[in-house]
Amino acid sequence: MPDQVRDVVRWLPVADGSVLVLEQVPVGSPSATVVICPSLFWDQISNQRAEVMLTRLLAARGVRCARLQARGCGNALDGSAEVPTLETLEQDVSAVIDDLPVGGPLWIVGFRLSCLVAAALRNRWPDAHLLLWEPSLDGREYLRQSRRADLFAHLRADRSDGQDGPPELHGDPLWSWTATSIERGQLPVELTGHGRVTVASSDHDGMLRPGVAALVEEWRRRARDVEVLVTPTRRKWWYVGDQVHATEENPDIRAAVLGIADVLTRTAAGSVTG
Repeated sequence: MPDQVRDVVRWLPVADGSVLVLEQVPVGSPSATVVICPSLFWDQISNQRAEVMLTRLLAARGVRCARLQARGCGNALDGSAEVPTLETLEQDVSAVIDDLPVGGPLWIVGFRLSCLVAAALRNRWPDAHLLLWEPSLDGREYLRQSRRADLFAHLRADRSDGQDGPPELHGDPLWSWTATSIERGQLPVELTGHGRVTVASSDHDGMLRPGVAALVEEWRRRARDVEVLVTPTRRKWWYVGDQVHATEENPDIRAAVLGIADVLTRTAAGSVTG
């Protein structure tokens, strides 16, 4: 990390707890601000190194970046039993954006499930730009894919699903209120706001998944300016556990991160207000 970039780790008090905020802050006035919405379950681990690579690269280019561990996730503290939900994730990201000295354009980034959170936040910050990274179309699709991946992992390890307490998803408890909230979530056909929208994906054939491609075309039909960034990949790192520790050595991931960083840093100068 260049000397002109500082790492800042702090607690941010929110309703019923505290959010752990991790920032990469360039010295001087930032050219833009990027906030990455937190993921749930296995995604918290599988994309963590890619997110760290992205924020460090952006900070070296003069962009202020913030990631967070929301209530009910990671090391965050919560005093309420019924977290996390998509609604509490949205509240926590909103609190972080409110607390940041936003300089230049504001980008809100989501990964898979948290793309639903990022899209919802445009209701409050209509001029913010969106980057939807491997977006889930809706919560039901996300849970279906995650349960399938979890089942395959159990079969490979010759484990059964029998346990006391709530069912687990990738080793984390899947509480009923979390599942219900996720199942209600979906990417909207009618996007609010005025900022740019970029959909980033990595796939072996260099194409968006059919459902995501159809939604992008619908957004464009409704006169939305949507950019698509697809990076060919040989391995889907967000599904396979043994690739987590090899993220930095995976050239496909580095190519995807570099492409996303280029999109975020070429945004025209401007200000975003809450």
